[in-house]
Amino acid sequence: MNNSTYKLFIADLKMMFRNRQALFWSLAFPLLFLVIFGLFNFDAPGSFSIAIVDESQTETSDQLKTQILELELFKEKVVASKDEAIDLMKDGDLDGIITIPESYG
Repeated sequence: MNNSTYKLFIADLKMMFRNRQALFWSLAFPLLFLVIFGLFNFDAPGSFSIAIVDESQTETSDQLKTQILELELFKEKVVASKDEAIDLMKDGDLDGIITIPESYG
């Protein structure tokens, strides 16, 4: 960092500390957010209901489904087809659809 950049940085810092409003918004406000959101328990994420449409029907796709469900982040809804999964998602019963294509595995 050259000398003029350093002097400009120091001058900006001095101006910020003179302006109490700028000091609040740049330091105190973010700390306030940390305290407020730190009081809530965000440790355990919620789960998402998903449909896994397996068009491949292979052993590899079964392993993939098993690994996805082991994450415990997803709750699987059993569907017969992709169209049924889309209808459930439109109705708000599903959060997402994972499609395993025929070419997988």
